Amino acid sequence: MEISRWLPILLGCSLLHHTTAAYVEIGNLPASVAINEDEDTWPVYLYSVRVYTSGGTGFPSCTLSDTANFRFSATDTVTGQFEISTTSSPSFDYTASPVTLTVECTYDVKSDSKDLTVNVEQNVPPSFSTTTPSVDISAKTTRPGQIIYTFSYTDTDSPRPLHLSVLSAVDSTGADATSEFNVSNDALFLESDIKLVKVTSYTVTVVAGDNERPANSQTFTITVNVNDINLKPEFLINALSVLFPEGTAGRTLLHTIRYSDGNGDPVQIEYDIQDANNAIFDLVPSTGEVYLLTGNAFDYEAQPTYTLVAKIKDPLESGDNTFTLTVIVNDTNEAPTWTGIPTAISVDENQAVGSVVETLSTHCTDPDTIPPETISYEFLFSTEHTYFAINSSGVVTFAVLFDYDDVNLANEFNLTIRCFDNSGFYDDTYLTVTVNDVNDNSPTCSPSTTSLSLRYDQNVSETIQTLDCTDIDSTVNAELEYSILGHAMGYGTTYFQVDATGNVSISQTFQMDFNTTFYVNILVNDKGTPPLSTTVTLTVTYTERPLNITYSKVEDCFACTTSAITILAAFGLVGFMVTTCFVVLLILKCCYDYEQWKIKKAFSKKRKRSWRCFGCCRPSEREKRTAEKAVARRRRDEEYIRARNQLMGITEEDGLGPEDTVVSSIPTKPAMRKKRPVPVAGPSATASTSLTGRERDQTPDIGIRSMQQPLTTSQKEQLEKFQTMKKNANDPAKHNKEQAASGMVWAFQGRK
Repeated sequence: MEISRWLPILLGCSLLHHTTAAYVEIGNLPASVAINEDEDTWPVYLYSVRVYTSGGTGFPSCTLSDTANFRFSATDTVTGQFEISTTSSPSFDYTASPVTLTVECTYDVKSDSKDLTVNVEQNVPPSFSTTTPSVDISAKTTRPGQIIYTFSYTDTDSPRPLHLSVLSAVDSTGADATSEFNVSNDALFLESDIKLVKVTSYTVTVVAGDNERPANSQTFTITVNVNDINLKPEFLINALSVLFPEGTAGRTLLHTIRYSDGNGDPVQIEYDIQDANNAIFDLVPSTGEVYLLTGNAFDYEAQPTYTLVAKIKDPLESGDNTFTLTVIVNDTNEAPTWTGIPTAISVDENQAVGSVVETLSTHCTDPDTIPPETISYEFLFSTEHTYFAINSSGVVTFAVLFDYDDVNLANEFNLTIRCFDNSGFYDDTYLTVTVNDVNDNSPTCSPSTTSLSLRYDQNVSETIQTLDCTDIDSTVNAELEYSILGHAMGYGTTYFQVDATGNVSISQTFQMDFNTTFYVNILVNDKGTPPLSTTVTLTVTYTERPLNITYSKVEDCFACTTSAITILAAFGLVGFMVTTCFVVLLILKCCYDYEQWKIKKAFSKKRKRSWRCFGCCRPSEREKRTAEKAVARRRRDEEYIRARNQLMGITEEDGLGPEDTVVSSIPTKPAMRKKRPVPVAGPSATASTSLTGRERDQTPDIGIRSMQQPLTTSQKEQLEKFQTMKKNANDPAKHNKEQAASGMVWAFQGRK
């Protein structure tokens, strides 16, 4: 393969040899290379030289010469490519550095040489900045992967980073801890969690090697001090017994467990064994307090002792020991109690003395069973002993023969019964005993045989006899029922009847011969079980027609009717008188209003036809005020017109003509108008004219024709004075002063 590769070149060179001169040149040779005096493997490759040739024949060759006794060689790897390396066992000393190596290459008859400087370097080991460092870490806060130390070092002959590794690590107890640490990127860090370790320090040895041949290494030892080592919590004592009396109930503090934690960390105390004993206790985890839960009580007979086992732990780990609390219940004498006793019982009367009323021994129990107590019974009040008895076994019996119908004996008793033990502890209860009535008495009637007469005019269902019957029993046993019994003589069943209350009456009218006798047998029985009865016999004689007939009932009815008519007549008369008075007053009022209307009409200037009926319906106050305002308004307008005519010197003849109409809305008659002397204004005037009353009403008005004529200068001055006086009408001082200046005094009541 090599021959085929170089064959074209050889052919070309052969042709060139016959045509051109040979040429050779050493290319790409650097000026210097470096070598370590203590290389671990020889030979050491230094450089690959490229030789360029042209013309000539054959192949190039290169030789080396140095001043150090042939420690280098050149090997032809490929035609035109030579590798320069050391020999297999050279000897170099950095003190004799540098070494000059001459490379000479020949081709055909040509040659070329160049020098290569070889620098021999000394292999210096790396050096750490601190020789014996130490670092402190916290067992609680330092976590795996956290850097605990960063190395600082120097290496003069190896500019590249050193290779660091953990050579060994031991803890304060001497145990191997190499796996606990690692080195990466010139930093020491933890490989595992140390929060639960108990060692105080680690000694870690790290080795640093350079990248030279051979590699030069340096060891480095660091002391890692471990602080904040977690100390396990522990109980100060492992067991304790506490004693509590029987009957202790409610939330009661039984004991506070004592413990210790060297770091002062919060602890949790909890049950180590969960069983039924823990159900009635409350263990507070943060304080170690043990309580009896609310709603529970110690009962010696139910359970004399309780055992609680607790364990302790802090946020990191659990303690090594446990705590056992034994609660001992002290037996105390307890009072007996009543349970399931009936609140009320009932018994029948007439039971023999000593008959059992109720047995109470099963209802009173004593919880003290170790040893068992003897229970006795008694009544609390002496009055109860009169009627009942109770023995030591709790059997209540009758002490007397009860008759429900005896008024001297009560029918209901409230017994207070006490049961007590040998130590005198007791419990009381109440028992209500009710004696039931038994139907043991028959009804009695007084008298049982009666004779009576039946009137001729006896009404149906009218009582002729009321039976007087009683039953000394009570309740339903004393309720009576009545019925007629048939008889062979007298037809008692046909003509007589008796109601539920014992009232005897005839059931129908009948005609019999006078002095006829009936025998009526009446059965009286109670409603007891079984019912008891008695019989009453009535001898009824039918009498003849009575001779004297009175009408008392008719007279009573007549008296009642007369009184009613009298009362109605009195009310009617009073109503008529009141109505008459009202009508008279209404007529008088209408007459009065009519007279008033005529008076107003006579004095009014303008008469109007009223739509009211003779003044009986007076106008409202609003209508009156409206009419009065209209009259006042017309009067003010009239006064204003007259005053203006007077000031302007306009007379009636100047103001009115045959075709004129009056400006004022008040109609006037020409015959009533009279010429009034016009007051002369001026300082020499000593008299004034005041228009009042009917004279002011007869003052002539200004006509339309006069108002259309142009005013003279004198009239304009008078009109301006009039306007000024009108404005000052509200001020009496200015008003009188202006009138005096004008030479006239007049009363202005016109519109403001």
